Amino acid sequence: MTESDREFALDRLAELQRQTLSLLAGHDDTTCRRQHHPELSPLSWHVGHCAFVETHWLRERVRGEAVLGAPHHTLYLPENTPKTRRPAGLPPRADLAGWVETLQAENRRAWREVLADGAHPLLRDDYLLRFVIQHYCQHLETLRMLLRRLIPADAAPPARVPLSWRNLLSGLAFVRSRPVVLGAISMDLFAVLFGGATALLPAYAGDILHAGPLGLGFLRTASGIGAALCGLTLALHPIQRHVGRWMFGGVAVFGLATVVFGVSTSLWLSLAALTVLGAADMLSVYVRQMLVQLSTPDAIRGRVSAVNSVFIGASNEVGEFESGVTAAWWGVVPAVLVGGAATMLVAWAWTRLFPGLWRIYRFPGPEA
Repeated sequence: MTESDREFALDRLAELQRQTLSLLAGHDDTTCRRQHHPELSPLSWHVGHCAFVETHWLRERVRGEAVLGAPHHTLYLPENTPKTRRPAGLPPRADLAGWVETLQAENRRAWREVLADGAHPLLRDDYLLRFVIQHYCQHLETLRMLLRRLIPADAAPPARVPLSWRNLLSGLAFVRSRPVVLGAISMDLFAVLFGGATALLPAYAGDILHAGPLGLGFLRTASGIGAALCGLTLALHPIQRHVGRWMFGGVAVFGLATVVFGVSTSLWLSLAALTVLGAADMLSVYVRQMLVQLSTPDAIRGRVSAVNSVFIGASNEVGEFESGVTAAWWGVVPAVLVGGAATMLVAWAWTRLFPGLWRIYRFPGPEA
């Protein structure tokens, strides 16, 4: 594999890990541990088996670590435990999810270390990486067929979540626990906070461009036209690859367009800059919303969306306030230039703070 192909394969593996773990969400402990068909193992066993196989080959066989205990080898090796005896040995759903999530996080770090070394025969031509990806895909298909055909859709209504502070704040807790979601929301928050040039359009139209009320109307419309054109383009040609880089690029171009608008003394150049600004904003919002929605389980998607809306909505208002305050301190033009430069700095800083977000190749599949 080339370096780019290997990065794509690692991103694909991380996505498969997340999709496998997400299948435990939305089902109670009894459903996860029950054998729904004599020829199929329980849902929980497949999830644990995938994490076991990856960890066994990657860390026990390649790295020589003693990670898994004898009970794991007994339960998750197919030849050691018949299908009919597997439900009795499975841990509770919550315990299994925590164990699998921990293994997956440690395995992601181990993959990069062993692939960089590449000394073990199993790593030759990325054989082990290809095998593990294929293994996850095979079991995911089995699990989806199990959920689709063998578990009645109306078997039991979802349990009503009791009203509590913990449940109310679960959306915020989820955002903090997922670097991709946290990075996407926080980057857009700070970009909007610093890039509030549109709040100063009346001052630009009157004092700098001398365009009058009609010019102000054109300036107000320009960013909307750019956003509409970008939205139409995305509808016809959706982003398929390098989605993380597209989002970072959108934020960086947003900051650059803000700087161009800040130094412009021509109405036409200002209109062009605002059009590009609107298009870049639409691009970054499109990718962010897709990442947040598709990275969130169904059970808490509403609460996570509420966190997203509150933070972005508040940053819009605070950003306009910040633009007004800095304009009063430094003047209109310096305030816009500093805001645009700060937005580009945010895009650069987030590539260092959230490298996984930068490396995302494709949109994740919907949570089960």
